[in-house]
Amino acid sequence: MVPPVNLKIACSAKLCACFFLYTAGISGQEAASSVEPLGNADSADAPGVSIIPFPFVFYTPETKVGFGGTLVTMFRLSRSGEREQPSNISPLFVYTQKEQVIALLGGEVHFGAGRFRGNGELGYSRFPNKIWGIGNDTPDALEEDYTPRTVYANAQFQRRVSPGWYVGGRIEFAHRRLIDTDSLGLLAAGALPGTDDGRMLSGGLLVTRDTRDNTVYPRSGGYSQLRVMLSESALGSDYDFAAYLFDIRQYLSLFPGHVLALRGVAMASAGTQPFDLMPQLGGEKLVRGYYAGRFRDNNLLALQAEYRTHVWWRLGAIGFVSAGRVFSGLSDMDLRGFKPAAGVGLRFVLAPDEGLNLRADWGFGNGSSGFYLGMGEVF
Repeated sequence: MVPPVNLKIACSAKLCACFFLYTAGISGQEAASSVEPLGNADSADAPGVSIIPFPFVFYTPETKVGFGGTLVTMFRLSRSGEREQPSNISPLFVYTQKEQVIALLGGEVHFGAGRFRGNGELGYSRFPNKIWGIGNDTPDALEEDYTPRTVYANAQFQRRVSPGWYVGGRIEFAHRRLIDTDSLGLLAAGALPGTDDGRMLSGGLLVTRDTRDNTVYPRSGGYSQLRVMLSESALGSDYDFAAYLFDIRQYLSLFPGHVLALRGVAMASAGTQPFDLMPQLGGEKLVRGYYAGRFRDNNLLALQAEYRTHVWWRLGAIGFVSAGRVFSGLSDMDLRGFKPAAGVGLRFVLAPDEGLNLRADWGFGNGSSGFYLGMGEVF
């Protein structure tokens, strides 16, 4: 199984790199010409290929300083007159100060004049991490270290059925082995679900609505997705469970240079879900200010609001508030258990046309805090 923080780090790095390179290709084709032997990838009439290397550095409380690189191969499959999003295939390598390693080959393909889109990943990770047990009020004293080694793959395909609406399916595979645990901890004692080495194979459906004016820096519109995944022994999985996700976002342009971004996330599961696949609170994407996975359980609810404003030249600033909690069942759900967080951040615009930012955020939770450095907005 693949800890969610793993995929967030890897996917964020890869996608931000792709957005950056795509924008760079639009604003300065001369930079890509030395590695673009097959044509101009920015033309809507000719597919073309651009191959561009890109190193990156980031920081989160879960990784400390991390660095890596990707080799982005970008192309278009359609010769249609309708402008189509670029496709890409990119190998990625990440290494962090905590000796965490992620290596993957990922890609995203758009074709049929934008009617179809798919993406997938094949990867390996060795990711030392922390856990505090399961529940919304686990004490700090339960903190323990563990190191999983995981091989994983996933693929997703969607078709546009009407303007802004997509439907499709997704499959996921992972084989995880715990190569290091605290000898006196919960994992070594087998007290949490999924502590045995094993594999997970799941499949499911998703429905997406995307009306954002820009996928890198939205100023208006919205995004929502409903995803249902089923893991069954009949499919070859060692675990039987169902996982549900509903993610809704809205962007309001209050006046020029000022954007209010809102997000709500609900996750639920039924059956026996491994501890590292349970809904998890914290990290740079969901309630900044808490360590990713500090709280985990069968269900999660989180709300976030972020105010983004331009300050001067290429500099911007944001302020955010959020709250979230995990819970075992509806009987455990109450407003008093929500974990609050708030913070501020600075932005430096790397690509003005697309709105891609270098991001530095400080998040403060109840008795915890975190600093996050990366590219692209959190949502």
